[in-house]
Amino acid sequence: MTGVKVSEVNDNIVRWTVDSKTARFEDGETKIYFDSPKMNFFEKGKPSSDLNAEIGFLNMAKKEAQLEKNVRVVSKTEGMALLTSRLFFSSEKNKIWTDDPVTMFKGNTITRGHGFKANPDLSEIEVTRQETTTREKK
Repeated sequence: MTGVKVSEVNDNIVRWTVDSKTARFEDGETKIYFDSPKMNFFEKGKPSSDLNAEIGFLNMAKKEAQLEKNVRVVSKTEGMALLTSRLFFSSEKNKIWTDDPVTMFKGNTITRGHGFKANPDLSEIEVTRQETTTREKK
């Protein structure tokens, strides 16, 4: 399929969307596989964060996603960005997480860790094995 858009809407309010130039179903599976997925999250109907990856899939039955390769999350509400190689999302729990290395950027602060869990807008972050550095302003 081309030009695919999938959304979750509760009480006429969009919670998240996934856009992909191409996607495919495998026979007998409940997963949609995406190429270059772009996922947008919303809080109270307003955009809260954007997520991009090279590949991923959405399990329609469980409302869970796995995104891989150059995953980038940009929080509009928290003013920060997160980079990792693989990320999981649960709509039921409204959480994103990974056990892989992560790098977060907020202002002049760079935080690295190995694993994290957060809300999709990058609020309420728990980072495992964290290391924080501050960049000098030029």
